[in-house]
Amino acid sequence: MFQFSLSAKVTLIFSILVLSTTLVAGYLVYEGHKQTLLKASHQRLTHTSQIVSTRLSDFVKALKDDIRFLVNTPAAQELVNNQRLSQEEWSAQLAAIFHSLLESRPQYFQVRLIGMANQGKELIRLEQFNKQITQTPAEQLQRKGDRPYFQETARLPAGAIYLSDINLNQEYQTISEPHIPTFRVASPIVAPSGNTFGIIIINVDLSSFFQDLQKLTGQNQQVYLTNEKGDYLLHPDPSKTFGFDLGQSFTLQNEFPQMARLFKPDTAFRQETFSDDSLVIQVQKVFLDTGNKRFLTVSVAAPYTAILSGINAVRNESLWITLSICMAGILLTFVFAYFLFRPLHSITTAVRKFTPQQPSFSLPHQRKDEIGILAKAFQKLTNRVNQQIAELKTAHREAEQASQAKTEFLSMISHEIRTPLNAIIGMSHLLEKQEASPKPELLQALRFSAESLRQLINDVLDFSKIEAGKLTFEKRVFCLNELMENIYHGFLPLAEEKGLQLNYRPSRSQGIYLQGDPLRLSQILHNLIGNAIKFTHQGAVNIYWELHSLTQEQVQVSFTLQDSGIGIRQENLQEIFKPFVQEDPGIDRKYEGTGLGLAISKKLIELQQGKISVKSQPGNTVFYFSLPYLQVQKPRPESLSTQTFTAEKFRDLHVLYVEDVEYNRFLVENYFEEWQIALEVAASGPEALAKVQEMHFDLILLDIQMPGMDGYEVARHIRQIPRYKPVPVIALTALVQEVSLEKVKEAGMDGLLEKPFTQEELARLLEKYFAPAPVHSHPHLPSLLQDLSFQDFINSYLKNPDKIRQATQLFQKEFHRYPDEFANALRQNHQEKFRQLYHRIHPHLKTLHLEKLDNYLAKVKREMELFPPSKREETIVLLTESFECLIKEIEQLKQ
Repeated sequence: MFQFSLSAKVTLIFSILVLSTTLVAGYLVYEGHKQTLLKASHQRLTHTSQIVSTRLSDFVKALKDDIRFLVNTPAAQELVNNQRLSQEEWSAQLAAIFHSLLESRPQYFQVRLIGMANQGKELIRLEQFNKQITQTPAEQLQRKGDRPYFQETARLPAGAIYLSDINLNQEYQTISEPHIPTFRVASPIVAPSGNTFGIIIINVDLSSFFQDLQKLTGQNQQVYLTNEKGDYLLHPDPSKTFGFDLGQSFTLQNEFPQMARLFKPDTAFRQETFSDDSLVIQVQKVFLDTGNKRFLTVSVAAPYTAILSGINAVRNESLWITLSICMAGILLTFVFAYFLFRPLHSITTAVRKFTPQQPSFSLPHQRKDEIGILAKAFQKLTNRVNQQIAELKTAHREAEQASQAKTEFLSMISHEIRTPLNAIIGMSHLLEKQEASPKPELLQALRFSAESLRQLINDVLDFSKIEAGKLTFEKRVFCLNELMENIYHGFLPLAEEKGLQLNYRPSRSQGIYLQGDPLRLSQILHNLIGNAIKFTHQGAVNIYWELHSLTQEQVQVSFTLQDSGIGIRQENLQEIFKPFVQEDPGIDRKYEGTGLGLAISKKLIELQQGKISVKSQPGNTVFYFSLPYLQVQKPRPESLSTQTFTAEKFRDLHVLYVEDVEYNRFLVENYFEEWQIALEVAASGPEALAKVQEMHFDLILLDIQMPGMDGYEVARHIRQIPRYKPVPVIALTALVQEVSLEKVKEAGMDGLLEKPFTQEELARLLEKYFAPAPVHSHPHLPSLLQDLSFQDFINSYLKNPDKIRQATQLFQKEFHRYPDEFANALRQNHQEKFRQLYHRIHPHLKTLHLEKLDNYLAKVKREMELFPPSKREETIVLLTESFECLIKEIEQLKQ
């Protein structure tokens, strides 16, 4: 026992002595070299700051010389002396001088002569942008009498020079984009009598000058430039410059608190050096006037990491040598002590090979020395670890069971709600279609409430799916402009109903085609715009978006939604993105809602690698979010579907509907009864199998969730019958979030339809599986005229050539009017006029069997109010082409 403890102490002490001695010696050498480098670095920074300050002083001096030159030119002095020249002559001379100055000074972007008369009216203004110099027409010259720079310069004596603060250029009281750091130099034109005629002022773009200052600094050096208040004019991080113009505060004294005293009124300094844990900074004042009242500060900084990079390399190399020596000494000590530690080897091996819940392990518990004590302690620790592992497994199992129970509860409750909800929506739809529908406003309210309840269920299931990590995103091509315009037009009636302005400003007018998930983007925008309108009582809701290129193919779309609503308190800005949370507990009672919309939107944005943020104050709330997409070329135009559902072509079908809920069966029976399509219903799986054996069906609609035999088992039995191999079997479920299409396919079913479904969705299903292929009997005609037939038209006149010729003349005359009239109605978005035209042409289209053209016009009549301008123009082109071809066909018939 004693020998073991002594060996360990000897080994440890020896190792510590070798290591500490080497480290202390290395540290002393390192510190000596470090101080030498820091002193040299201070000298380099001082030299650099003097160069930058000199460059800045020379630049200001050159500006003063230029303004003196302009004021003292004969043309300028002529204004206050004899005025022998006419206004046109001295104006032309001064404009030429201004033009020459701008040509020689690319950084000057504006030179003006402003008169004292007429409220400081500009007399001459020349501007330079992108090396193009233009003179502003007289009618666009502005009055500047209320501007501080004009008032201050006008009060100066002859020969004095006004130097403005450096700030961002503004036009019409709005900061110019892109930002232009601007310095203004002005001087008055004073007559011998002492009266001031006006001022000449130069606007200087300091962008290139700032870049030159940055180039003057040495490698690994950074330059800072501030005004006399400490506001940044130049900073390594461009976002921190000109914060005072942009409603923010970024100052030298805030970033480096030790420099705060330099900007106090009673502090006099020209040059000082500061340092902290990361930087060495040389600060120098540059005075702009002879009275030393106006100044800028130039700061040149170098990070310690750059200063000490060389010595750090030496330090690292020395450290490796030191560690190598120490490791060699320690290794020799371990070799020497190996034989002394052999009794401990057995227990360390046992510890190394230990695994939790090992049934037995041989340890030397009988020993009376330190090894025996260690073995007993290890055994106790093993027992405790095994116990905690068992407890953790139990807790984990219970948590999984609770999560599974929650998922099953959501699935069950959504199914139970969707099932009667399907009947409510369907029944209200059927009642609305009846001509003598009682109290249509009550039916509309009923249907709206049912749709709202369905949306709530979808929100809850979406959130559950996000939590479970099972949400997927589509990748398909869509037009961003059309999507945004459709959303805008969809919300416009709601905004107008509340007396709000809904403003939409696209970034680009031409079509932007992206690859991504348009449905999820639409879901995000519906949540945010819906909230903006809900919480805004007066004013406006504004929608903007911009496109930014990330790579050659990838772009980022930034969306901004601003409203003048009630606002959000600062302490609640992050809380609103949590599920089931609203800013005020009473809001849900006043405005309704669950608090899920923003939580889902934030998750959807982040899952697509996007970001969302919000800024708010009473009367102004702004949501920002951005999403990355792949930008693609406009896809080839697909033929526009012109078919509306006609039940006649499906009258021969025999359909089986399997559903355990009686009112759902009643609803679907009404659908098929309206279409006059044969329908059999079954309330259970066994009943469905019995009917399948008794008769043949062309389509089977099969509910998945049924008591006893579920839909999967029924489908497998049906597929075992040879004659039902080609028959479509469609799964019906309210749990579309939980049911995978793969599982449906494995059971032998062909597709999946979500409950509750509408009659239109059921009609699209019949079209998908049973619609006959189009017959192109006229390949030379447009797609809308493919079913053209004159047979009924000819038969109606008993094949009398004279009567047919007379009727075709009337037809031709009638159809000549339609292209222009339909085009005008579309361009003016005049829905009533379009409706009247459609009802006038409808009988003629039926006579000529033009069902596709008739269906297309009916579709446009219903949906034209949602068409963006580009869609209206496409529709006009298609209709004009079709009518022109139809007129030619009628002309041939007449001949």
